[in-house]
Amino acid sequence: MNHLNINNLHYKFEKNGIVELENFIDQREIKQLKKIVKNHCGPKNRSGNTFPPNLIQVLKIAKKPEKILSTLKLLYLSKKYNLKKIAEKLIGTRVELVMIDGYVSEKSDSPVLDWHVDQAYSGKKDVLEFVDPDKSIIKFFFYLTDVEYQNGCLGYIPGSNKIAYFLKKLIKNKIIKYSPYWSLKDFRNQIIKEDIYNKLKEQINENLIIDFINSTNFVENNNSDQKYFFPLKKGSLLIFDEAGVHKGSSPKLNDRYVLRFFFRKK
Repeated sequence: MNHLNINNLHYKFEKNGIVELENFIDQREIKQLKKIVKNHCGPKNRSGNTFPPNLIQVLKIAKKPEKILSTLKLLYLSKKYNLKKIAEKLIGTRVELVMIDGYVSEKSDSPVLDWHVDQAYSGKKDVLEFVDPDKSIIKFFFYLTDVEYQNGCLGYIPGSNKIAYFLKKLIKNKIIKYSPYWSLKDFRNQIIKEDIYNKLKEQINENLIIDFINSTNFVENNNSDQKYFFPLKKGSLLIFDEAGVHKGSSPKLNDRYVLRFFFRKK
């Protein structure tokens, strides 16, 4: 962590909910990690894509020596680069590594995932139990292939994580009624409702809400959303609060390989 300006990173993360670190790992490590993802992982959300996040859970895969070896390499990588300490410095509280996974997004004209909010019940109309927004995940997102706009890039609306946090808090505390907000369009429609808008501005700076509404006009008028994406070379790292509104663009030019580490507040 010595080569990182952690104070600057903390400021950017606090302001935007996301930071990028270019060329974070070297070519040898990229090759090694890509091999691990290729050998053990498939399309996004496949059940076999995960790796144990600690040595105790490694015992559960005792009959899979290849995966054990790969998991140990991933845990070593996390320790080598002090990912846990970086996460704690960025959010100012203790965290724990709760999951590691990887996946391959095959070349396609369709987005990996359109603009959305994580932990938002995938747009379900009926929800029995609401999540605690304080349990959101900080994601460390390693690109193992080059990405650019409209080729596997991640897009993120700065500051949207703060709005989403308080929206979830208001819903969980039964101050406002739940209605689907997984997609950007639904999320935006929630924010601009007068009663919800007024409740939110009691919690956060109103200018942040106004900026978000103005920033996401593209979803209504079909303008370009390009400025919200992070084109990066393989070996680069994105760290972001999953509560924010984000998108994985279409991997139009090549298959996209990614590796992710998930940290949660203790």
